[in-house]
Amino acid sequence: MIEFNSVTKRFGSRTAVNGLSFVIDEGTTTMLIGPSGCGKTTTLRMINRLIDADGGSISINGKMVSSFNPVRLRRSIGYAIQETGLFPHLDVFSNIAAVPRLLGWKEDRIQERVAELLDLVTLDQSYARMYPLQLSGGEAQRVGLARALAANPDILLMDEPFGAIDPINRAKLHELFISIQNKIRKTIVFVTHDINEAIKLGTKIAVLEAGSLVQYDNTAHLLESPANEFVERLLGHDRKLKALILKRAGSYADGSGCGRVASGASPSEIARAVAASDEGCAMLIGPGSVLRGVYTLPSEGGAPLLNSSPLTIQESGDLQEALSLMVAAGESRIIVVSGQDVFRGILHLSDISNEISSPIPKNLGPAAGSGVPA
Repeated sequence: MIEFNSVTKRFGSRTAVNGLSFVIDEGTTTMLIGPSGCGKTTTLRMINRLIDADGGSISINGKMVSSFNPVRLRRSIGYAIQETGLFPHLDVFSNIAAVPRLLGWKEDRIQERVAELLDLVTLDQSYARMYPLQLSGGEAQRVGLARALAANPDILLMDEPFGAIDPINRAKLHELFISIQNKIRKTIVFVTHDINEAIKLGTKIAVLEAGSLVQYDNTAHLLESPANEFVERLLGHDRKLKALILKRAGSYADGSGCGRVASGASPSEIARAVAASDEGCAMLIGPGSVLRGVYTLPSEGGAPLLNSSPLTIQESGDLQEALSLMVAAGESRIIVVSGQDVFRGILHLSDISNEISSPIPKNLGPAAGSGVPA
């Protein structure tokens, strides 16, 4: 647990952080967001004493950070920044191994840890001998994340780590981040200027303005009940649409109205299954309940037609993604699958419309401890 108690930081006559008080729970992801100059990065850097507070106190598990040796404190806390900050003269292995070596780990333990982390960030082991200039932006950011996790810290600080990544790779890194946090459950403090990123990744969001804390709340409650006009503007008029990021497609999949046929079914069996279906279609299901395609009746009549590449979404996908896919394809429904295309059911546009018009459940958020040596 990280606790801020009336923390203040000034640079000359300017107050960067003003009386900041809040508690970051163990194993959660707290997003710090607000306009440029609001104190986000200053707040982050006071945790590992890259910047020291002028007033108030910050504690980790009840112990004041001011009582720690700054170097030992920083080595015990993971730190990932925009543009990765990788050492260009060191290969990937040595970049990831930097902190464990400073901590005196044995080389065989370092070898195991680097291999483990490359797997965690979904990079092949061959990347270990590459240099930063040989990596794409997304690959370099994965290495930066691996380096931040190298010494297995309980706390991870992230300062706009995905800010310089293109939208496609950024979306992939978001999914990777969620997957990793679900596995490792670190206490993460994450600075961002992107409200969509904050909503997608955060357990809780701290909104800052001019160095002061405006609202600190779980993501769903923040979307449902912004504290004031400033938070409303930050969230945007489409915050109900933004909240769709928090809802999984699998929770809305319904297969009860779908016909089903197995491979090798006769034309008459397929036609009967389609005709009996409330959805006007029949799923072609292979071994292991794997979806092989969808039979529908053509508008001009005749035998059912097979679409072997229907519109699908993984059950772990969110409703915002499902809506985008349906709008782009001009469809009013999407098939929900799991794993290797195992059929789960159908999600309708009307389901999403109902969610937009209904209140945001206050317990929604991404699936999600802490300490430093004396």
